[in-house]
Amino acid sequence: LSFADPLLTADRDLVREAVRKSGLALQFAVSGLKSDRELVLEAVSCRGLALQFAAPILTEDRDVVRKAVRHSGHALQYAAPALRADRELVLKAVMQTAPALPQRSEEGSWLDLLHAGALPNDCALQHAAADLRADRSFVCKAVEIDGAAL
Repeated sequence: LSFADPLLTADRDLVREAVRKSGLALQFAVSGLKSDRELVLEAVSCRGLALQFAAPILTEDRDVVRKAVRHSGHALQYAAPALRADRELVLKAVMQTAPALPQRSEEGSWLDLLHAGALPNDCALQHAAADLRADRSFVCKAVEIDGAAL
């Protein structure tokens, strides 16, 4: 779609087919289609990072964000702030980013994972909400795991 006539980027059927093949094609859609929940769900189902091109209202939609982080834990960075502070979603994102992590119940906390040494270096603090990054114990353990975590 990046080379298509701008009129065609407003064609819902064409954009739908494009995001089914490559979720990132959402970036070339007209803004009205970026707020089409069904279309955005298809895009993030194909490529979680397509969340960055969704209309802001859809980055607040828990189901859309859940589907995005299911495919890419790094998609969490494009979620609305309230959802980046949602421990369940953050945990899902981390688990997806680091598939080698042991299986945990959804009640498991980030702090428990950090203390167990289970979080990989590149995501321990990367997508955590501000309250988690302000937690001294959380940050100290992250630094123990990876001195470059700060």
